[in-house]
Order: sequence, then C-alpha cells, then structure tokens
Amino acid sequence: MASSSQAKKEGPRALVNDITVRTCVREAMGDGLPAATLKKWVTDLSKNFYVQDDASFINAWAELREKWEKRNMRKQWQKKQRERLSEEPHSKRRSRESDVDPEEVLSCLDAAREDLAQGRSDSFERATALHLTLALSADRALFVWSALSSGDGRGLREDEAPSTVTALRSILAAGARGTKVSLKQLALLVHPDKTPHPRAKEAFQRLAPELRAGEGLS
Repeated sequence: MASSSQAKKEGPRALVNDITVRTCVREAMGDGLPAATLKKWVTDLSKNFYVQDDASFINAWAELREKWEKRNMRKQWQKKQRERLSEEPHSKRRSRESDVDPEEVLSCLDAAREDLAQGRSDSFERATALHLTLALSADRALFVWSALSSGDGRGLREDEAPSTVTALRSILAAGARGTKVSLKQLALLVHPDKTPHPRAKEAFQRLAPELRAGEGLS
C-alpha cells in the first residue's frame, strides 16, 4: 500500500480526458444548447464524486442532456399553446361554449353533489372535475372547469355552483374569453393519490395522453 507521503508526491491524476469533454461540448453546441449551460455542466461534473472516468462522464452528460431536452420540449410546447390561444379568433373561442351541452354539465354537478353526500369524494371541487373529465373531451372539460372555477383561488364551492341552464350559460359565456386553468391543474384534481373517488384512475387516464403530449413526459 502506498503511503500518504508517496500519494502526495504522485499528485492528482486526470480523471476525464480533455478530448472527451471537448467532444461532448462540441456536439451539444452543434445541437443548439446554450454555451452558458454547457459551461455549468462541465463545472458541476468536475466536482461530482461519481464521475471518475470517461465512461461515467459520458453517462452523466447524457442524463443532463436528456433532462434539458425534456424541459426545452415542454417550454416550446407551452410557448406554442400561448401563441395559439392569443391568436385564436374570438369566434373560435366562442365555439367551445356552443359545443358544450349545459344539461350534461349540470348532470356532472349533480353527480358531484351525490358523490359528496355518499362519501365517494371528500371534495365537491374534485368530484366535479372528475365527472367533467369523464363526460367531456379534455379540451372541453378544461374549458368548463376554468369557467366554473373561482378567480380568487378558492376553487369551486358547492353553494356557488350553477343549478340552472341560464346561470350556467352565463358562466360559460364569461369563460369563453380565455382559459386560465392548466391541464396539469385539472389532472391534479382527479389524480388517484389526491382523491378517494373510485373512478379517479379512470379520469386521470383520460387526461394522461394530453399531459404526455404537452409536457414531453416519457
């Protein structure tokens, strides 16, 4: 076994070849990754205890790239969605309102009240979101839920929910001005880990494909 004094004389050895680092950086820059991000990665990996050689550096680098690409994909999708909504004609936004059957929405609200009374759900808000998700397409469920949700952050309260077609149409007309609730927020309301409702898994699975497409989830 080498003594500590002998180890000091030998000095530290290079763990990762410079050419390996340069190759990874050059490829990433060619793919459009920001130089500042790449510089930070190199610095962080140089301090990473688990990066001991070229192979471990390449693996760690690949993980960083994968995470960055997923985040970038999500940002690009969100940007396109914002642009689409801002450019969407008012007449098209109004069409979502006309495509929604008020009676069907009122049935969802009644089912939510029944779930709460029977103990199938612990929240009128979550039960309503669940029944809307099961009854409507994802975009219409999101539109209706956004229109019904309170703008003060309190969500949907049972005593404030509409009970007539006239009242509901008035709410949907106001909601046609623009969707403010994200698909992820709706999905969290119906997630099986968030609500005891027996159909929570079914509702969440209906939204899952839209979430994967929108957020670049694997």
